[in-house]
Amino acid sequence: LALMLGVRVRALADNSQYNNKVFVAGLRKGCSEPDLRFAFERYGPVAEVTIIDDSAKTYKTRKPFAFVTFESVEDAQAAVSNHDVVEDDAGLRHSLYCDVRTAFPPKPRPRSESRKRRNVERREIISRLSSTELDFSDPSSVTPTSDVFVLQCQSSHASRLKEYLLHEWRIEKSHVGSPIDVVGTLDSGSSGITLILAVTVVQMPVATVAAFLAADPFVAPALNQVYLTERIPIEISSVDDIKSLASPLLDRLKFCAGDGSSVRIQTFPPSLSPQILDTIQIRCPDVVLSRRGYDWILSVVRVDDNDGKGTSYLIGMSEASAFTGNINARNNVISRAYHKLREALERYSARGVDRNPLQSIAGAIAVDCGAAPGGWTEFLIKNGCQKVYAVDPGNLSAETVKRKECVHLQMKASDAFPDILVLEKSKGNKSGLGVFVSDMCLHNLDGQVDMLLEARNVGLLMPRTLFVLTLKCVIGYSKSQYDYQVSREVERLSDFAIDVDTFHLFSNRSGERTVIGYLK
Repeated sequence: LALMLGVRVRALADNSQYNNKVFVAGLRKGCSEPDLRFAFERYGPVAEVTIIDDSAKTYKTRKPFAFVTFESVEDAQAAVSNHDVVEDDAGLRHSLYCDVRTAFPPKPRPRSESRKRRNVERREIISRLSSTELDFSDPSSVTPTSDVFVLQCQSSHASRLKEYLLHEWRIEKSHVGSPIDVVGTLDSGSSGITLILAVTVVQMPVATVAAFLAADPFVAPALNQVYLTERIPIEISSVDDIKSLASPLLDRLKFCAGDGSSVRIQTFPPSLSPQILDTIQIRCPDVVLSRRGYDWILSVVRVDDNDGKGTSYLIGMSEASAFTGNINARNNVISRAYHKLREALERYSARGVDRNPLQSIAGAIAVDCGAAPGGWTEFLIKNGCQKVYAVDPGNLSAETVKRKECVHLQMKASDAFPDILVLEKSKGNKSGLGVFVSDMCLHNLDGQVDMLLEARNVGLLMPRTLFVLTLKCVIGYSKSQYDYQVSREVERLSDFAIDVDTFHLFSNRSGERTVIGYLK
């Protein structure tokens, strides 16, 4: 009891400086310290008046406020209990202020442990990376140098890229298992960049695996950069002392000096580049540095910052010739939608389902709902569809409209279904269409499945019709919320569809999921 009373007394003592202080809210424009002092001295002697006016510093309009400190607690309580705010019949306030309340000390903010937790996670990843006990399928394939991939991507793509690399990516379709193992991911924080650290687990040079990775049509658009480094990090005691990296960097550059080979320096974060370039040019002037036409790539990646006490770097040299293509290389002539449908069907085929969707497209008649500007229609035509009904009130690209296989119906999908049915029956097609794809933007998530059901119920689609739907979540902000909402829609498909699968494609936005399957 004495201990509890002691704690209570100390708490009151800590707040004693606020017992004689009041908070004055909503000061009238032009209100000054003498005005407030005069207004509150009728309750008792005023020791101090402090006006806070930060309206010029903030983008929001906030009225100035003040703290008035009395010489006694009783006078402060009287000011809170007896203050008057004059209002006229219209409710307009004529007082110097809007309200007076007891002032309380600011609540201490709990110190965030996220930075500390992130540093611990980074240390664990680095420890595992440099350990010789990694669970490789073939440990003898790991070489002592440049056997680590550091993949830089946007944080929004990190989880799906990691899942794809672990479970779906193959250098050749005949290979069993992924050629790399993901050791961990490092979030760079406010920059929105994530680093994925991975190692090769196949008997193949890491640069060769990296070249296949950079050339993958689905992975490449999700990557910002690829760094090839060694597994053992270099520890530097001072964060700012980049010059400490000079010796290990020069050890890897010395065989390039004087033989005419050129080197490109790539760093993460990019702010490291100027300091490293200056150090190399001073300590090793014979090395030819170039951003184009280079023979070697020197990678320097900062992977750990231990609260200013030290920093860990991964560095490595790799031959530039190993990279056969540029990161983010993509045919810009065709829209993002084209690549979305391509990625969806190819990844669905790789799942080992009995049906090949590309074979289902060849020779089929398809309907593309929400077709504008024509990316999905282009893909269907180029992969053998004999006819595509492109349904969208908007305009298609000029190239797509000119194609003989394209029939553009500028109307809503529900209005177009009866017209398509009449057109097909007039040409002797009584069995229906074999492909239904929809990338429409709808206000409700369930609209895509409703549209597929409507087309099926009016007799537009034949049994075993291939369907591809983009479900666009409009509620929620997290991956788990989006996945839950989509799973509910997939449950609706279970009664009339088979071999249904869901993908979070690289071409999908955060709240989009692509659902593929066949009607029963």
